[in-house]
Amino acid sequence: MSQNYKSALIFIFVTLLVYGNTFFNGWTFDDLGIVTDPASMSFNALLQLESFDRALRFLTHIPEYKLFGLNPIAYRPQQLFWHAANGFLLYQIIKKFGVAEYTAIFSTLLFLIHPLQTESVASIGHRKELLAMFFILSSFLAYLNALQNQGKIKYILLSVSLFTFVIALSANLTILTFPVILICYELLMVSKNSRVLTRNIPVLCTVTLAALFLLTYHWRDFFSYSPRLLIYSQNLFFENYQYYPLFWGVIKAFGIYVSHIFFPLNLTPEYTLKFSNEFFPISAIPGLICLLLLIYIPFHFRQKNRLLAFSAVWFIAFYLPVSNFVPAGYIVADRYMYVCLPAFSLAIGALNRSVSKQQKYGFIILIILAGLTIRQNAFWKNPETLWEHAVSVCPTSTGAHILLADTYLKNGKFSDAKTSAQTAKSLNPFLPYPYYILGMLALRENNFSEAREKLQYFIINGKTSAPDKYNEAIRILQKLGAPQ
Repeated sequence: MSQNYKSALIFIFVTLLVYGNTFFNGWTFDDLGIVTDPASMSFNALLQLESFDRALRFLTHIPEYKLFGLNPIAYRPQQLFWHAANGFLLYQIIKKFGVAEYTAIFSTLLFLIHPLQTESVASIGHRKELLAMFFILSSFLAYLNALQNQGKIKYILLSVSLFTFVIALSANLTILTFPVILICYELLMVSKNSRVLTRNIPVLCTVTLAALFLLTYHWRDFFSYSPRLLIYSQNLFFENYQYYPLFWGVIKAFGIYVSHIFFPLNLTPEYTLKFSNEFFPISAIPGLICLLLLIYIPFHFRQKNRLLAFSAVWFIAFYLPVSNFVPAGYIVADRYMYVCLPAFSLAIGALNRSVSKQQKYGFIILIILAGLTIRQNAFWKNPETLWEHAVSVCPTSTGAHILLADTYLKNGKFSDAKTSAQTAKSLNPFLPYPYYILGMLALRENNFSEAREKLQYFIINGKTSAPDKYNEAIRILQKLGAPQ
């Protein structure tokens, strides 16, 4: 039996062992409304998507839906397959850098079982991260093999690398910085005569500037005021809507990511960050030190330890699109680390290329991480367990309280729903959805005047946030005889 075959079996076994309890989980978080919407489960719906981004995710869901309907257990095997396959591809890449077998397997297992991976693996709706990673690793592996070949085979492999990169973009556009990784790889580790992308620097600079211009134009809306305001609102910051609080917030968030990599405790799908009105908040110093150190590594180790330098480049390149320096999404999200974490595995390989003399300590680390991940998977069992955990970890998250209130309402726990909705309303009185929940609860208690008041507020402010609930609220108010 070849070593590759043995390693593949190890990765499959460990993935099943650590994530096997996700087979008992139901639909949660982004699964609801994305995967569970029958209208999106057809090829016609796929062709009508407004964006190329995320198309591959829907394409992989369609066969599961056609064969098994909306039974969540049927969607789990593919989820675990992609994750284990990513581990195998990462292992192949690490081996190409001359890392010893034990260290390569250990580094790969760190990627596979790290608790930060739970959100991407346990949530079917976040399969996009798994798919993007698979095709990015495939692209990189084809590129590495191309550099080792000549003639027709070299150009075939380069074509495969380009094709798989395009496929990866159809899963998640946040991996668009991958060409930067290839350019840095050539500059760090490839002799001038063997380079492909950096052989002609003037052409490279021209293409890079053109790409930056097109990307800036395409995502010009992210540079406007609204995305920044949304992030501030999610994090209960209303004192200053300038850019510098966001900048320091991103720096603080980077420190959180680093702490979660080394100490993966209290992980949750919803985080809030305390923004500061200070021009230079002291609380951002740990994150600033970590970020500057990461930037320093490629320059300092470009000759001493090129693989370590390259691992830092990998992390930086894939972190930037999700960092929110240009506001685009959640200020902190575990799933954002999925494509970044291979850098951690590469760094382990760079620091310990030979067979480790401390294998027992590595085994202990893996056991601890596996236990934490299995525990984290259990929180994703259903929406109630997930959001109860989220509010216990992050009690200031309005999003977690709203989703918990909505879950309680659907589960018939009306008193708990009212408490959670009131908590969300007290944290941020401008959010419309808590008013919808409170209005529905008041209607159930035959308190029609309060129901009218709450639902009218929701109708005025909540049309874009929840269109289906908006139409329902309209119908209810019509029955109650309230003015629209």
